[in-house]
Amino acid sequence: RMKSLPRQLSLGDINKEYIKEQADKQICSDLVDIARGVLGRPDLRLDFSKGDDAYTDGTTVTVPVRHKQRRLLTKHELAHIYFDSDLEMRKAFAEEMVDRLYPLSKKRDTLISSLCYLVNVLDDVRVNSCWGEVWPGDGSRMKDYFILEVGKETKSKLKAQLDKGESISLTNYLILRAVGKRLDCEWSVFDDDISDTLRSIRTQTFKALLVKAKSLLEKLIVAREKELEENELIGLPAYTADLGTSPPAA
Repeated sequence: RMKSLPRQLSLGDINKEYIKEQADKQICSDLVDIARGVLGRPDLRLDFSKGDDAYTDGTTVTVPVRHKQRRLLTKHELAHIYFDSDLEMRKAFAEEMVDRLYPLSKKRDTLISSLCYLVNVLDDVRVNSCWGEVWPGDGSRMKDYFILEVGKETKSKLKAQLDKGESISLTNYLILRAVGKRLDCEWSVFDDDISDTLRSIRTQTFKALLVKAKSLLEKLIVAREKELEENELIGLPAYTADLGTSPPAA
């Protein structure tokens, strides 16, 4: 019996996909246009990138053009702008904590970047919850995507590392917890503190997040400093073990 050949894409199929993609991109653009009007921010702009990451610097929303969830990612990045994620405040908070805990440290810049990364992971949870309070349907879709899809993928990747006898980084473990998953590893000692903090920061302001998460972040940055020391001893760069190569803007 002959095997059936895979169906070849017709020109009509390609056109349908193209039309669907263009319509989705237009919706992303419209979302940014709406934010310009609502917030009185004519400087806001949307940039479709060829990369894999979505992020914002507070003015430009960058979204991977080929991502199937680009519309949801646009909303997530806009949530950072609508709900006042403050990059300058985050940096000042990180600098104060690092300088207080590790004055004159040679790893100052790396620790500050690490702390900014940790704050951003928590802030992702905060802004998603705020967006969901205003637009419950979107909130449900965000939860489905970040918890079910991203959470499942992240846990699978990190579990594979553990199964190979490799350690996972502290920042990656916080990402895992932020998307509703957990694994037994050296960072599990922070689980209760992380859970309490994640509950306390939902629908809060950015300033409130920094206050409510301060105790947890102090514990995590102390653990991160020890992790950096161990990485240095075995010759690993600061972010080698992380899913991302560097801390995102927001």
